Amino acid sequence: MNESTLQQRRDQQGPLPTYPPVFGPYSDEYSFTRWTLGVLAGADVEMSIIPHVALVPQIRAHFIRRTSDPSEQGWALGLGTLVLRPALSVRTTF
Repeated sequence: MNESTLQQRRDQQGPLPTYPPVFGPYSDEYSFTRWTLGVLAGADVEMSIIPHVALVPQIRAHFIRRTSDPSEQGWALGLGTLVLRPALSVRTTF
């Protein structure tokens, strides 16, 4: 998989934390791109509504290798290894 991320930071102002926190302006945008291992699994369930038309609930599960090494870019994003993508579509046949 090709992982591409565009980020901005907003850091707390001052050397010591305050309550409530006071944040400064957003940083400049920075990005990184990397290739990583990913696996995809999915399923469709076709439910016929009328002849030639069906309602199709779908699910896709993406298993994406994430990094926990602080020396690599993107480690602090907290992205999950498992990404679920449900969908609902209408299928027609002729």
